[in-house]
Amino acid sequence: MDIEARHPIGYRGLTYVFLVIITFAVIGISAIATTVLGAIAIRQIRRSNGRLYGLRLALLEALFYPALVVDCGVCGMLSVLILGLITTLWPHPAPLWAIEPLMIAFELILVVVADVLVYKWLRRKLKRPSGGTV
Repeated sequence: MDIEARHPIGYRGLTYVFLVIITFAVIGISAIATTVLGAIAIRQIRRSNGRLYGLRLALLEALFYPALVVDCGVCGMLSVLILGLITTLWPHPAPLWAIEPLMIAFELILVVVADVLVYKWLRRKLKRPSGGTV
């Protein structure tokens, strides 16, 4: 009896599942590490009294993955809300292939504008030196 017969998804399937799990673990660890290291860099730059620079990049590093998660959640909730409203308000709405591109474009524009505004607001807040030493 070979290994293909003993496992319901087969040896090749188990290998792919294992590779997917490892890939998602590496992505998750790198996302957490990037966010934490960006926050540490922001703290060090603010306490350096002008000796260190790179606040914009550190802020972008610290915000990228959390903003990505929030943006995906917002887009998902808006999709459900918009499709629910369209199907409730109009008894015979346009086909979904006609509505979805407009909905996705609206969501992307909304999310990008919100991200830029949050980034600019935080950059302005963090420009003030904290006055501490390293």
